[in-house]
Amino acid sequence: MCKVTKPKPRRSAAQIRGELMQAAVAELDAVGPEGASLRSIARRVGITHQSVAHHFADRSALFTAVAIQGIDDLYAKSVSALQELPAAAPLGESVAALGETYVRYARTNRSTLMLMFGSRLLDVRDPDLVEARLRLWDLHHDTVTAAVQQGWGGAVPADLIAIATFAMAHGLAALEGELPGGFPVEGEIEDVLRLVNAAVIAPPADGKAGASTRRGKKSPT
Repeated sequence: MCKVTKPKPRRSAAQIRGELMQAAVAELDAVGPEGASLRSIARRVGITHQSVAHHFADRSALFTAVAIQGIDDLYAKSVSALQELPAAAPLGESVAALGETYVRYARTNRSTLMLMFGSRLLDVRDPDLVEARLRLWDLHHDTVTAAVQQGWGGAVPADLIAIATFAMAHGLAALEGELPGGFPVEGEIEDVLRLVNAAVIAPPADGKAGASTRRGKKSPT
């Protein structure tokens, strides 16, 4: 008796769009940004190369959408990390929590994180990307500024501490697994953020907190 094969359910445009974004991440994981191609991504989803244009204008538009989604995900995780801090958390703990969240996100989403900041695959002028990056930066800057106003950070201006701590988190995330000889101390690489908070950036002796040196907040990205 001949077995009847049921036709595959028709996917909506939203489903295909989501699958293309997932496939783009898988493609980055497999071949890196230089080798990523729309043809291969389309093949992963089971559509033709030409069909991708119904959902994304070009490769840059697809990867820009992936980056925006990644930034929004990291932003949500960062907000949750701040909300979970106890009311009596040590001074500067909120800044460390953001850094730890960044490093942990990178650990499980390395290709996406590398795409989010500095990739030539993106349309850096895309307004949604600009807005997403600024929203993430504002969260970090505002968190640092609040800690500085409470006496954390010595006499260093909040703007400079914000840039330094963001850069440290990004650098640790990028270096994980790449350090010659491995990680030099016990524990996870994000623990460095707490060590630095406790040992280097201490409250000033005179109680005067560093002030913001700029009228506007400029994202390092």
